[in-house]
Amino acid sequence: MLRIASRSSRLAQAQTALFAKALWHHHPQLKATSHITTITSPTPPPTSRATLSRKDIFTRALDRALLARRIDCAVHSLKDLPAQLADGLVIACFLPRTEARDALVMATRARDKIKIKNLKELPPDTTLATSSLRRCAFIRMTAPSIRLVPMRGDIDTRLDKLHSTPTIDGLILAAAGLQRIGQEHAITLLLPPEVMLPAPGQGTLAVVCRQDDTRCLDTLMPLNDPNSRLCALAERATVRALGADCHAPVAAYATIDATTLTLQATLADPDGKRSWTMTGAADKEQAEELGCHIGTNLREQAGRDFCQKYLTPPTPPRPPAPPRPVKS
Repeated sequence: MLRIASRSSRLAQAQTALFAKALWHHHPQLKATSHITTITSPTPPPTSRATLSRKDIFTRALDRALLARRIDCAVHSLKDLPAQLADGLVIACFLPRTEARDALVMATRARDKIKIKNLKELPPDTTLATSSLRRCAFIRMTAPSIRLVPMRGDIDTRLDKLHSTPTIDGLILAAAGLQRIGQEHAITLLLPPEVMLPAPGQGTLAVVCRQDDTRCLDTLMPLNDPNSRLCALAERATVRALGADCHAPVAAYATIDATTLTLQATLADPDGKRSWTMTGAADKEQAEELGCHIGTNLREQAGRDFCQKYLTPPTPPRPPAPPRPVKS
């Protein structure tokens, strides 16, 4: 039996179903014994409400369940995972990356009136909703006349708010999430990386388990997509070197061509007035080293004042895990 856990949202359950399908493809004998456990979030203590988002709270709840051995593995959107996991936990596998781009979703009432091919074509009085500092920065750099308002919640909540709030014309979401819940028809425009560089890990599913659970690690190893893993390592190394988290105004996107990994990362002020971008390439096996190099350089370029406002001290690299015994 492999006990799989995720959040209770429709997107989380759809992602867990994708993982289970891949798992059963490699291990059909698990089909009759595996089950999905939903972890619901406890009410956070008052002191943490100002600093923790609901995603953070759910992630920590799943971490606690793993460390308490109530579950064997947890399914996450990689972009929502902190760059440094809790002690005793590791990412067991990275599923193949799907769509990494962000998507513009226009309200039905606005979609019929506005036909666009890029963000710059939106009327100056357009109001878009997003609470992502990264998305705010890129929108303001591309189309500064657009009005931005905050909006939180899971995909269904935000789509409901969009269509029920007359003052909001559209919102920005990860395209992969919309596709996974069968809402790709809602996408008005896919935003290319040159317009809005994706969040680190966007479009990739990651499965976390205990570092000492060799049975689970061995079971999940065949599901690991090599290129997705290397791109994720590069992007997450950038985040660690910056001292950023999944809420910081940071973008990073890696691609692999044959044996070369190319990584582009951007650190931006949410008001769109300042940004720092760096692109580098290296042998794909040097993914983490490249990410660390780019993250360190971006931090130096941004300067002390910016880093104190949006970043924390860089996370030191974790000692490598002890080698697992090879099955005979």
